[in-house]
Amino acid sequence: MNKNDIETQIKQVMAAVFSLQLDAIDQTSNNENVSKWDSISHMNLVVALEDSFNLEFLDKEISALTSYPKILESICLKMNI
Repeated sequence: MNKNDIETQIKQVMAAVFSLQLDAIDQTSNNENVSKWDSISHMNLVVALEDSFNLEFLDKEISALTSYPKILESICLKMNI
């Protein structure tokens, strides 16, 4: 899996969790400008990302997953990409 594949997969997960179109998710997407991103949907996002990428986030990582770029960075680090 390369970085482009990861980016696409993250966008697919975010689109599903937040009921958005894929093209609505970009480098500026974060927990302040995505209207459906609240504490419950944040946990749904974390679970969906863990399932989708077959990985697990630590508590401190979960609280830092507040934007598309941060999610991408975290997953790339975990997957050594």
